[in-house]
Amino acid sequence: MTDHKIVRRPPAGDLLAVLPEAAGPDYRGEVSLYYPAAARDREMYLAVAQVAQKSNLKGGIPRLEALRSKEPVVLFALAQAYEAEGNLRLAETRYREAGSAPAMRKLGELLQRQGRSLEALGVLEKAGGDAGAMYSLGVVYRDLGRDTRITITGG
Repeated sequence: MTDHKIVRRPPAGDLLAVLPEAAGPDYRGEVSLYYPAAARDREMYLAVAQVAQKSNLKGGIPRLEALRSKEPVVLFALAQAYEAEGNLRLAETRYREAGSAPAMRKLGELLQRQGRSLEALGVLEKAGGDAGAMYSLGVVYRDLGRDTRITITGG
């Protein structure tokens, strides 16, 4: 009988410790495009990039508003930027204008956090059936004291 075990010493230090390069502050400032975009989409992509990770809300919000776009992706990014900035009234308006399922989910969550659970209920019931929306709907049901089971159907 032969033992084929390979003995190895454990590495020094804490393997779960945060690496120094990962502990630095998030980037804040002007964001530029890595890949060139078509001329018609360039400003939209640049404007969305400013706010996508809250890198440049101060510069990105005016850029997004200047587009006067009715594209859901632009309105959704603008709503998230306003919410991050703390302007909940404008965030609510832009989420409603975006009208997409992710925007309705975020709107429902925003309303729920403001204590407007009945409004949130109506929005979230129409938001679509993804797991996040179902979870948020369950939170609203709980807040309203309803014992309702949510059934997810579909394939």
